[in-house]
Amino acid sequence: MTDTSSLPFATHKKDQPVKIRLGEGLAGVEPQTIIQAFDNVVEKFGEKPALHQKIMKAGESAADTPWTTWTFQEYRNNVDSFAKSLLSIGFEKFDIVNILGFN
Repeated sequence: MTDTSSLPFATHKKDQPVKIRLGEGLAGVEPQTIIQAFDNVVEKFGEKPALHQKIMKAGESAADTPWTTWTFQEYRNNVDSFAKSLLSIGFEKFDIVNILGFN
């Protein structure tokens, strides 16, 4: 484990590591990134359905459109592909992406 004793608890710099306060009980749970949590879910449910979508074509009704399903592993593969795409266009560690979408 890295020595964090000299790290600040807060910063305004996007690439500055910070010290995490750990306490008792739930406050003592080791922090994890979103991707670490996602990988845990993929490991547990890899081939089970994660996402369902109807991809409609012009002139088709929703009732006549079949569902498209992605497993957790397929979803994770798509996340990796998207991340690699961002790297290929020049994004670097700590860069920020905002995604606006509709449900």
